[in-house]
Amino acid sequence: MAFNFKLRLYEQSMRSIRRLQEIGVGVIAPAAALDATPIANSIAVVAVKDAGKATVPACAARVALTVDGGAWELLPVTSSKHVFITLVYSMNGTS
Repeated sequence: MAFNFKLRLYEQSMRSIRRLQEIGVGVIAPAAALDATPIANSIAVVAVKDAGKATVPACAARVALTVDGGAWELLPVTSSKHVFITLVYSMNGTS
């Protein structure tokens, strides 16, 4: 019984992801994961500190950069036309 429920939930999840991809909403995943398992029209997540040496997978339509508190000096990298979004991570207790 529990197995059938998990299988149905998995199938519904995959169908939802497929429908989102069909209308142009990309799946956000780490660039390394997209290298291992390509997903068409996805968004590759790359840390700003690794942006200079990171390779963007061919399946990725866009790039999202992650920034932590120690990488602010590298922020001008985000001016690239290929960057879709910048995700800022802050430590607990800071804003």
